[in-house]
This record gives sequence, C-alpha cells and structure tokens, in this order.
Amino acid sequence: MITDLQRPANDSVAQGNMFHGTPVPNAQEYMIVKLHVECKKSTNDKCTFDRFEFKTVGADGQVHDQASVAGILLEFEPYAEFFGAASLHGNIVFLVTQGDTSVVLFHDPLIFGAPIYISLQP
Repeated sequence: MITDLQRPANDSVAQGNMFHGTPVPNAQEYMIVKLHVECKKSTNDKCTFDRFEFKTVGADGQVHDQASVAGILLEFEPYAEFFGAASLHGNIVFLVTQGDTSVVLFHDPLIFGAPIYISLQP
C-alpha cells in the first residue's frame, strides 16, 4: 500500500547526501514513494520483499529503475524476509520526468506472478 508520495523530492534527496546528482533542470525530478508492506501468511510462514522489483513507467513508455541514492530517511533495505502478520514500512526513490502526471509505479516479480501497476496521480 502506498502511504505517502513526495514529488518533487529534490530537497529531501539533497539533504540525505550532498553527493547526490542534481536532476536535469526542467526535465527530471526525484520522487519518494512510501510503502507499507504486509505479510498476509500464517505466522509460521515467511514473506520476502525485494525493493528492486519496483519500477516506474511514465508517458514516454520507458521503464525506470530506482534512483541510486543514499541517506534517505526510512529507505528500504534491498531485500528482507519477514514472517506472517508482520509488516515493513519504508521509502523508495525514483528519478522521473518533471511534470509527467502519467507516472505509474509497478511491482514486477522476478520469478512468480504478474506485474501489478499502481497509478501515482494525486
């Protein structure tokens, strides 16, 4: 579940680490997506979470991986295992086209399952 969306997030990303690249002016901006992930299995079973299975696509039709940033508050670990009835909360950062209101977040599982698409329109 998406619990928050910060766009543009250029200032937040810059505060996380002074060495982050600056988005191309009037072309790109950072976007931070905050997620709540629940494991709906029994308490004896495990779920896995791989943040790199999340990507975005915009009006240009090109798939964009996550931005390479560090120092972002509540940034998800790359990979996590957790048991049923537990949940994770965290942020994922993307570099998107500035002003593109068609950006969609999608989860593209590496092995099992079909992609899930989530509109990010306000």
